[in-house]
Amino acid sequence: MRPHLPPFHESEVVNTAKKAGTIIMQELANAGTLGIQGKSDDSPVTQADLRANACVVEALSKMTPGVAILSEEMKPEEQAEIMKKDMYWCVDPLDGTKTAIKYSEGQHEQTGFGVLIALVKNGVPVFGVAHYPAEKKTYYTSANGQVAYRQEGDSQPERLRANRTVRDTLTVAAGYRGAAPDRLSDKPVENHASVGGSRIIRAAEGAVDIGYMGNDGPISFGFWDLAAPHAILKAAGGELVTIPGDFAQHQQPGALRNSLPLRYDGSMFIEGKKDQPYLPACVAAHRDTLQALGAPDTGRARSA
Repeated sequence: MRPHLPPFHESEVVNTAKKAGTIIMQELANAGTLGIQGKSDDSPVTQADLRANACVVEALSKMTPGVAILSEEMKPEEQAEIMKKDMYWCVDPLDGTKTAIKYSEGQHEQTGFGVLIALVKNGVPVFGVAHYPAEKKTYYTSANGQVAYRQEGDSQPERLRANRTVRDTLTVAAGYRGAAPDRLSDKPVENHASVGGSRIIRAAEGAVDIGYMGNDGPISFGFWDLAAPHAILKAAGGELVTIPGDFAQHQQPGALRNSLPLRYDGSMFIEGKKDQPYLPACVAAHRDTLQALGAPDTGRARSA
């Protein structure tokens, strides 16, 4: 049972994400008609973003009438109002737009873009879907947010579990331009470049030990980038927590000592960007790994 959640089946949302993914791939097939524009934060938006957004918003509005929808393509002031609500959908119709543009230009190794849909209740993501159309992979939770799955193409879904082995050297999914520090909480780091919220997915499926979301580089992360992957990570036995301090402090012993699970109620912003829904630096991992790095106990893994 899912007390006080709107009635929906996870397959409905998964199919919506896949439909949006099909639209994205259709748009990316012709770079000349992609219609790239710049937004107020200097990030690009394309016809693929806008058409995928329309697809997802229309479907969710019919599926759960009365539940607000926060999308990346909304104005910051509208997003801020929705985050005050007890419950809302959080949508990134195309996470990794710059990567998708490269794909449309023939760089077909650039496949880390995806469609992200999450349901947020009381500041916590309780359900999530992340669909990567170029990779034909879909990650999602059960409707009650308790179990995480990965599906490749039309194959049978398999259950996900984050890596709970605590290693001496951490494998870390970080950005292509804003890499992770050389050390994290005094453990050496081996960087694996990844795009946007897919860094959290890499941690949720155990492909890396850590998903690192820095705020020191040219890219800042919004709620829409992280909510769906965060829900999937939680269902796989992990957590997404803040990293207090600056980039240099992330390398010091006990860097996560004062970390907190990331919330989506508007209470956590990057300092200096309080008028926009951009988030502090975060790290995603199995709860055992987080505690080994000094983080407070975030609770028993539900999938353990």
